[in-house]
Amino acid sequence: MQLIATAIATFRQCNIIKELKYLNENINKRLEDLDIKKIANIAFQEPIDNVRIVMCFENYMKAVLLSKGYIVHEVDRNLETLLPISKKIKNKEPILFSEFLTYEKFYFEKNKACKIKGISKNTISFSVLLSDKYQSIILLPSNLKIILSKINEERNHLHFQTNFNLKNNKQKINDINTIIDFVNEMHKVSDSIILENNLPMEHLQNKFYKEIMTQKPISFISKLG
Repeated sequence: MQLIATAIATFRQCNIIKELKYLNENINKRLEDLDIKKIANIAFQEPIDNVRIVMCFENYMKAVLLSKGYIVHEVDRNLETLLPISKKIKNKEPILFSEFLTYEKFYFEKNKACKIKGISKNTISFSVLLSDKYQSIILLPSNLKIILSKINEERNHLHFQTNFNLKNNKQKINDINTIIDFVNEMHKVSDSIILENNLPMEHLQNKFYKEIMTQKPISFISKLG
């Protein structure tokens, strides 16, 4: 629930959501006829919005995997005890906790932290989460997966950004609308996870997360043809 609430809250911070109506209304105007300061701000915010979108869906996808019993961290395939599943680890295939615990057990470090040998602090990368093997479990809509792959590629170029060109076109606006549609339904997935796993109902009553989950859905413009 925390991961999904964080996903929703992160996406709501995207500047492009607030500016989508403006972009749509001015999509066919010449640059000299636009509010240059507004357009410049949108353009400079786009790389940050890409990071926010990736963070949003990374949290969401990991929440789904955890709810279905899968490990969301990288696993050390060189660990001798894990040799029986080393091929699966090498091929970046989803691994169930129950399967992993057949070969490794929990242990306490200095009687404080409970850990499992072989599990890294690093979590699975976004591109791996979008792979067919993981998507067979996560089940994002195929059109959304394509959009997220494109945004992730743009995000990966963030540190090499030498100029900012606003991609204001019908496809861009429709892509954002598709994401908005999905994020507006994320709270239902959180409720389902809680109910399907028979978790205590106080999870549904936590004020902080309930506030995020029950906020009015993000409004958006009508889809373009």
